[in-house]
Amino acid sequence: MKTKTNPNIKVILLWVLLAIILVTSAAIIPIGGDFRNNFRLAGKALTIGKSPYLVDGFYSPPWLAVLFIPFALLPERLSWIIFYSLNMIIYTIALIRLGINKWELILIMISPYAFYSFCFGNIDSLVLLGATLSPFWGIWLLLCKPQMTIGLIAMWVYRSIRAGFKQVLKDYGLISLVCLLIWVFKLYPPNTPIQKTWNIQAFPWGIIPGGLMFWIAIKNSDRNLALASSPFFSPYVAIQSWVVTLLPASKNIMLLLLGNAISWVLLWIFIKEIPYSFDTVLIIVWGFMILGYQYKKMAKYSDPKRNAVDY
Repeated sequence: MKTKTNPNIKVILLWVLLAIILVTSAAIIPIGGDFRNNFRLAGKALTIGKSPYLVDGFYSPPWLAVLFIPFALLPERLSWIIFYSLNMIIYTIALIRLGINKWELILIMISPYAFYSFCFGNIDSLVLLGATLSPFWGIWLLLCKPQMTIGLIAMWVYRSIRAGFKQVLKDYGLISLVCLLIWVFKLYPPNTPIQKTWNIQAFPWGIIPGGLMFWIAIKNSDRNLALASSPFFSPYVAIQSWVVTLLPASKNIMLLLLGNAISWVLLWIFIKEIPYSFDTVLIIVWGFMILGYQYKKMAKYSDPKRNAVDY
């Protein structure tokens, strides 16, 4: 007589297996440079009463450094294993909360955008998670990387303004006060990373596709498209932050595959140090591809024949 395996046991065993694989890979992979040299050191600076901005390469708001204090107190390899594992889990949860299904998730996860974020120990997972929260909580995480969130921040603020002053105060009163104190006490980095070699941006020409994306996002209350518009406005963007441009392409598998292929070309351009104009042109072309898909989708749903009702 065959015995049936409890489905809950299968799920638990699967999660245990995934946890083992995740922790093992984190133990083998070299400690990410962004984690080791930027974020963890910023947290360590706070533990000894120093400014996190004494750490070269830390450009984020000071509250992010606070999150890295626990990692600074642990042995470096152990802190990396924990951070790497949490980073991948949060990244996955954030994408699912942003409406990405399992096949779309796989395609995004195998892009160099996700690969870079995991292996170098960056914080894109937290930023993406912030996009799925309410404005009061999410704004703290979105401001950690405005170059990949400014479009969504602007859409949130626009909505709050339309809802009235009380809503604006409720959503952004606390963060505004904290930012004011940061400015008064000069708790911000002395320079910006515009001239860094890893800067892959489309500014200022990217404002054209970015602005059109933002307009459509406002019109349709499209969170993912608002996120996708963000890096087009920024004069500094690291390669992993362009992951947000894959979000509005996720519901068209061919477009998502094309976006994934473009991400690998961008990585090749970055590694080979090909002149700046090539990646700019490629990014702008990709932006107009996203726009083409959005206009096609809008036309489809606004077609009077499609929306006609037979009585």
